[in-house]
Amino acid sequence: MVIIVKMIKGLLDFDIMDIASKYGKEKFYTASCKGDYNYVGQYLQNGGKPDRDAFIECCKRGYSDLINLFLALTNINVNMKIPHSNGRNILMMSLEI
Repeated sequence: MVIIVKMIKGLLDFDIMDIASKYGKEKFYTASCKGDYNYVGQYLQNGGKPDRDAFIECCKRGYSDLINLFLALTNINVNMKIPHSNGRNILMMSLEI
């Protein structure tokens, strides 16, 4: 009986992906900062808009898996210049970590 209850609880325990609200965008940013590959991937695949700041944080922290995910699933500008970076783009900065 206990096993069945745990299985049902596991099936009902899910998180609704919110890609439109401010809360959903904040959660996406936080997941990007933590390197949560699964959440970021689901967010982008479900139509969530890529966030420039989230991409920058992934690059600054050296999350190469997330950087590849952003590049594969979005049309984010990899040549964007970052203030105080001596003319380097974000991908150049990610290689320095």
